[in-house]
Amino acid sequence: MKMVKYLILVLAIISCSNDNSVVEPDKNTDDNSSLKLFSVNIDLQSGFEGQTVYLRIDSLKYYNALLSEYVPVAGPLSSFKTFLEEGNHKLFLIRNRLDGTNSTKVDSTEIEIGNFEKYFIGLSVYNDSVYVEIQDIPFLYM
Repeated sequence: MKMVKYLILVLAIISCSNDNSVVEPDKNTDDNSSLKLFSVNIDLQSGFEGQTVYLRIDSLKYYNALLSEYVPVAGPLSSFKTFLEEGNHKLFLIRNRLDGTNSTKVDSTEIEIGNFEKYFIGLSVYNDSVYVEIQDIPFLYM
């Protein structure tokens, strides 16, 4: 039974895109002409090693990947860039270890977009809690 669950999870991960692409608005509709969009860079910084990570902002899937168990020398474990409208957005994070312990964790938080031109959001896990850091300059990794 565990093998079946593992195979289903692996197939789900493989079927999802992990190209860290940029999600941009549809430029073919007139509805977007009055929207102000803000650049948002999201870094998965630490604590996600060896886990599957699924990230949703509001109701859209933005990220889904199996992250390496190895910590990078410098930089985040993974990152991606998107664009969001001004206002409050709900960020949902689902993470799961593939070690057979059935340790799925679901976290959510709300972020506010509109004070800066560019946003840099860092997500980290410490002591089983997710920490969110938001700033207007890129994170420095050493």
